Amino acid sequence: MLPVTPKLRGYLKSLGQSRIVDSTLFFYVCTMNKSLLDKIPKRLKNFYVLITLAFLAWLAFFDTHDLISQFRLTAKQSELEEAKAFYESKIIEVQENRKNLLSDEALLEKVAREKYFMKRDGEEVFVVVEE
Repeated sequence: MLPVTPKLRGYLKSLGQSRIVDSTLFFYVCTMNKSLLDKIPKRLKNFYVLITLAFLAWLAFFDTHDLISQFRLTAKQSELEEAKAFYESKIIEVQENRKNLLSDEALLEKVAREKYFMKRDGEEVFVVVEE
């Protein structure tokens, strides 16, 4: 688009009313851009192509499910799947520990004494705290 020179703008303003100036400027700019419009392929000037491009632009940038939101949701989904795999492995580990504890009486007694400070009847438990 070619710029409107200050000399031309001053000449058009000297003609009088602003509406005439605005319409004359618009006509001048449109006639200057006629060569630019001729360079656009005819297929892109088609109404249906323009509507389709506008619709795709709307979906890509302005819709509630635009491209940026889709990328964020995909990243969040992969993060949640990684967390799911981590917690599933932890569940398997805890189930194995539980199975081992329930099958071995000595290990069960050891965990009960160390972790929960349980004792047998007649015993006294002393907790030594290191400073």
